[in-house]
Amino acid sequence: MQTRSIPTTVLVILLFAHLHSGACERNFGSAYDWIDYFRSVSSFDRRYALHMIRNMFNFAYGHYMQHAFPADELDPIHCTGRGHDHEHPDNLNINDALGDYQLTLIDSLDTLAIMGHVEQFKKAVALVIKHLSFDRAVRVQVFEATIRYPVISCNLYFVAIISYRILGGLLSAHLLITDPSQPFGDLRPVWYDDELLVFAHDLANRMLNAFDVRSSFRWPVDSNYLTSATNLPYPRFYLGPGLRDNTTSETCLSGAGSLLLEFGCLSALLNDPTYASISRRVVLNLWSRRSSVTGLLGATIDVNTGNWIDRMSGIGAGHDSFYEYLHKSSVLFGDRQMGSMFEQALHTLRYHLRTNGSSCLTSDGQPSVYWNLDMYSGRKSNYWIDSLQAMWPGLLVTSGDVTEAVCQHALHYFIWRVHNLSPERYDISTETCPLPFYPLRPELAESTYFLYRATGHPFYLHVGKQIMESLKKHAKARVYVFIMLTLTQRQNLYCLFRCGFATIHNVADKSQEDRMESFFLSETLKYLYLLFDESNPVNRNELDYVFSTQAHLFPVRRIRSLLDQLDTNPFSTPEHITEQKNSCPSPKLPRSAIPLNNDLWLKIGTFVNSGLDVFSS
Repeated sequence: MQTRSIPTTVLVILLFAHLHSGACERNFGSAYDWIDYFRSVSSFDRRYALHMIRNMFNFAYGHYMQHAFPADELDPIHCTGRGHDHEHPDNLNINDALGDYQLTLIDSLDTLAIMGHVEQFKKAVALVIKHLSFDRAVRVQVFEATIRYPVISCNLYFVAIISYRILGGLLSAHLLITDPSQPFGDLRPVWYDDELLVFAHDLANRMLNAFDVRSSFRWPVDSNYLTSATNLPYPRFYLGPGLRDNTTSETCLSGAGSLLLEFGCLSALLNDPTYASISRRVVLNLWSRRSSVTGLLGATIDVNTGNWIDRMSGIGAGHDSFYEYLHKSSVLFGDRQMGSMFEQALHTLRYHLRTNGSSCLTSDGQPSVYWNLDMYSGRKSNYWIDSLQAMWPGLLVTSGDVTEAVCQHALHYFIWRVHNLSPERYDISTETCPLPFYPLRPELAESTYFLYRATGHPFYLHVGKQIMESLKKHAKARVYVFIMLTLTQRQNLYCLFRCGFATIHNVADKSQEDRMESFFLSETLKYLYLLFDESNPVNRNELDYVFSTQAHLFPVRRIRSLLDQLDTNPFSTPEHITEQKNSCPSPKLPRSAIPLNNDLWLKIGTFVNSGLDVFSS
């Protein structure tokens, strides 16, 4: 393919941004050195990045095990563990997520396997079996409410944390252990007797009480016995007794509608369609509540009335994994109806939310953006983009639209480049970060990984390397202390590194918070590692794996084979619906330093850094 030249203006702007960021310490003698740098990646640089990412995981995981286990999370600055806040039951920021169930360990199990830590994986499984119990007097959420992270207007953001992290972690580890081919090494302890599956079954039964299932703990549950007025789950339940908590009836689209993968895999492994049937019914229920005018779905809904509370429609926080699981259910389970719904949703979102995106790589218009709109009127709700939207390019890749994914990734990459970290929310109109924190989220790394797998363009390796270097530089937990020097009698300020990687409190000044969430190990570092490990079994067999929204591995052929053994497969759909394919055809991308049309690349960068003035230019 003929190499396309890059205009000097583009080179100067991008070179300045790259050097000014400090993310890469390399000195460039000229713009042409910069071009050569981004056009290829040496085998040494790939090995170096892989080595560094592995060391980052070992550092964070090792300190969690040393200072925090069996607590849920590591406080990396104080080197202590963090669990459920029993003294302050209304501390929802902590208590909606943490339930004294070894969250970080369970969430990290398949990362240990992927990175080749076979013996550590076996030891971790033994520790989970020894210490895990769900008989806890704690109230948790089926869906995580991060009150301090108000990403939708009602200040509630529900994520199926129990399902994504705990249930998904248990199921993924069980599937790895019992895989007859053992592609990641001999992961099966000789004494293993399906204990992780038993735990997963127990947890799912307790979770069903969020649906207000009649006759608590009489299993199997008849999926028709769902007594909330809408058959939608309440957001909270009491983990120990397994009772629902109806103090709030507001749940969000991505929370209520994103149980399909975990519940579907559980049904396959147990030969019991109950869990898949219930979660699938919830999705169909939500789908039926689309706006009759626009076809859009809102952000939060009242499970008692079925009325939308927050009417904002988007692809980011509160919405993202609902659409993700529509597509991935079609791939993992062969659910053609879910695949058809995803295609319909994608068409609707593009028509209403997306601007200037008809022809991405050759666009002569403005950059393509998915805005947040009112689901009924279609009016723009705001001008901000949240960090969870960075998962959208990865979803587009796995659904086959690599071309648009390239453009959407470029938008989020430029937002990341403003501070070399992704703020929770970036306002395009004011070029500010209304929510400036960064809890080490994985979404940009995730999309970068999938785009590299689809295109093979070395640009994405460089993006991954920049993300890795920025995390190492800014997120490694640290404290600053004054130390008196005996000889000079002067106090010098020293930086002491602590016990893991910390949440960034503000991406502008790089200040830190004393928290390391489990998804840093289970997702962020996993995707970065796989980006550089070409020979990893996941990459050698990539069409046989589906990643959950928490990056847990589910094998396609094995799950489908198990579902075929059910008397009634809940994912069987009418023959006239076309099955979605798990394929990512690679477009003809420019084999230059950047994977985009040069003019569009410049426009995206100007758009992010110059606010909405770009529309009038």
